[in-house]
Amino acid sequence: AIATPIYEVRLKNFTILYSGIAAIKIAYAHEIYFDDVEVLSSGYGYDFDYVSNCTIEKTDAISTTGNMFDINIGGSISMDQLGLLGSTGVGIAMTKVTNTVIRNSYILGHVDGITMTSCTACGISGTTVSRNSSNGLELVSGNDGISIIHVGAFNNTSDGIKLTATTDNSIVSSCILQSNGGYGINVAAATCDNNYIRGNTYVQLS
Repeated sequence: AIATPIYEVRLKNFTILYSGIAAIKIAYAHEIYFDDVEVLSSGYGYDFDYVSNCTIEKTDAISTTGNMFDINIGGSISMDQLGLLGSTGVGIAMTKVTNTVIRNSYILGHVDGITMTSCTACGISGTTVSRNSSNGLELVSGNDGISIIHVGAFNNTSDGIKLTATTDNSIVSSCILQSNGGYGINVAAATCDNNYIRGNTYVQLS
C-alpha cells in the first residue's frame, strides 16, 4: 500500500491535555501550519514522520513523558517562538531532517534540549537551551551544514553544545555558554571536520 499524502492543514488556537500517547501525530504531510497550539501533560508532544513545508509558530508544550517534538525524515520546517518546558525526553529530536530552522525559542528542563542526527542544512538561532539534565544541544552523528548562531546554553548538567561523531561543515558562532557542568562547546570526536567555531562567549564553566 502507498500512503496518501495530506496537504494544506491549518491548526490554530487550541490546547490538548492529558493525551496518553502523542498529542499530535502527523505522517506523510505537506504544508502544515501550527499557530498558538499548546500540549500539556501528555506522552509525546508532536510526533512527525515524513513532513515537509511545515510552519510552527507560537506553540508550547509543558510536561510530557516523551520527546516534545520528535521529527523523523522531513524538510523545510520552520519553528519560531516555541516554549518547551519539562519532559523526560528531548525537547526537539530531529533525525534525517533537511532545510529546517529553529528560531526565537526556549527549551528548558529536558534530558537534552535539542538533538540532531543525520540532518543537513539546518539552522538554530536566537534560542535558549537551559537546565537540561544532559546537554543543551547535541549534534549526535551524520550531520552536515548545521548553523548555530546566537544560541544561549545555560545551566545544563553536561555540555552546552556538543558535536559528536561526524558532524561536518557546521558553524557555531555568537553563542553564550554559561554555567554548564561539562564544556561550553565540546567537539567530542576527531571525525568532526571543517567546522567553524568562533566568536562565542564562555562564562563560569566548571
